Amino acid sequence: MSTSISQIQQYISNNQFDKALNICKLNIKDNPKNAVLTKLLAHIYGLKEAYMKAIEVLEGLINEFPNDFDLNNNLGFYYFKIEEFEKASFFLNKAKDINPSIAAPYQNLGEIFMSLRQFNLAENELDLCLEINAKNHSHYFIYMPTLLLRIQVYIAKKDKEGATNFILKYLLMSFHSELFLQLVQINKNAVTESLLAFCTNLLNKNTFQSSMEKFQHLVPLCFALAYYFEKKDQNKSENYFVQANLEIFSIQRLRLIDIQNQQKKIMNMFEKIKSLEVNDRTCGINNYFIVGMPRSGTTLLESIITANDEVFAGGELNAMSLLTKINILSKDQPTLSELEIVGREYLRITNFLKQEYQSLVDKMPMNFSYLGFIHKCLPAAKTILIIRNPWDIAISLFKQRYITNIAYSSSFFNIGVQIANFEAMLIYWQKSIINQKNIIILRYEDLVAELATQQSKIYDYLGIKQSYDPKIREKFFAKTASMTQVQSNIHQTSIKKSDFTNKFNEYFDAYSSQKEYWIRNDIKFEDSLLNIYKN
Repeated sequence: MSTSISQIQQYISNNQFDKALNICKLNIKDNPKNAVLTKLLAHIYGLKEAYMKAIEVLEGLINEFPNDFDLNNNLGFYYFKIEEFEKASFFLNKAKDINPSIAAPYQNLGEIFMSLRQFNLAENELDLCLEINAKNHSHYFIYMPTLLLRIQVYIAKKDKEGATNFILKYLLMSFHSELFLQLVQINKNAVTESLLAFCTNLLNKNTFQSSMEKFQHLVPLCFALAYYFEKKDQNKSENYFVQANLEIFSIQRLRLIDIQNQQKKIMNMFEKIKSLEVNDRTCGINNYFIVGMPRSGTTLLESIITANDEVFAGGELNAMSLLTKINILSKDQPTLSELEIVGREYLRITNFLKQEYQSLVDKMPMNFSYLGFIHKCLPAAKTILIIRNPWDIAISLFKQRYITNIAYSSSFFNIGVQIANFEAMLIYWQKSIINQKNIIILRYEDLVAELATQQSKIYDYLGIKQSYDPKIREKFFAKTASMTQVQSNIHQTSIKKSDFTNKFNEYFDAYSSQKEYWIRNDIKFEDSLLNIYKN
């Protein structure tokens, strides 16, 4: 048995999760009551991001071992990943009670409080987590995720000076590219000439011990230097962005055809359920959605909608996509009951999140792919589709460090393909549901150019009774790439970008090629809402 467990752990350490899963399952068949194997099985599911399966495995064990620290902490973590915040908090607090000297549940609770926008509580949990980690580890590199979360709390509380001092404190202990990137994004003025020279020399020496160490340090270092020189030396900045994204691209195994096939599946499934109507036509009446391409202005729009005490900023929630995949897309022929389950479960999750607020806004951009299902499952919910010049989006995507969550952003070719996919989906929804009373279209360019006018229209459409408060907007925090940008004044410098002109043909050729694919599948691009940007 110990040999099998060692073999499973070896496969896990080599990121061979499928092999680890198969061996683990085979061993559990012969040893169904072995708790170590069962925990390993849940761990593997968690690594594969199959959180529901991980929960199912651990829930089968928790009654037998109710005071097991690992079971409680891991259940709390997996429930957090599927946005079941109440259950997550229960298990994480129990884990703390079982063993208050282990850091993990404090960090997980800190993340939950960040999602609930209870920043003081998040600060308390993360400071305790850092205290425990400092006692148990000689080097802060080991608990970098906790440091990054703590920096987010500083930003959420608009404590730029505190964030700067916090980062410099650790950089003085030992340099780490990740913290240098945070420093540049938060306070470029704190970057000294000597620190800049050190970073440039480090990049040129390239003395990393392994390919993984190179990736972990080189990518944030290149992005940091790219941001630092963004307004000082455009050519140098662009070269650093290209270098960073080449490193990301080299380790990715992205299959754009999977995204394409998923969209076709969504279209085909919607055709099967488009005649179904849930009985409760008020379902979702206090829920708003912001959808569109990433980097199209969804975070800015969320900050405007929530600049009052009426609407809670839910941020980028995975609930709608997860519920749709489980209850609709996985079925051969979804029923009305399954649509109602999606609506009911989504409301249960978001009602816990919004607390005393009247309404909640969910700004997950790619809920756009599920627009028709939102319309069916939550018929009273209101949606704003925000569109932006596709080339401006492409540049903005390339200049953000997305690795897994928006994997296509590391090359202009992939971005071009995905923008064509987005446009095809947009045209499909135009034909199916857009232009109905609970979906409106907003141009990013109009939002930044005519803020007062657009804000008034948005509040009227959503039925927000409270007045817009710009001071609340300036305090807005988002756990996204926009977290520091959105707290600044609204400006128009992000319109008609002039960066990466030498990459436009790469982007446009990929876009045009993928467009031809969709044309062959009866998508009529002459009807596209994005045609306003093609003159």
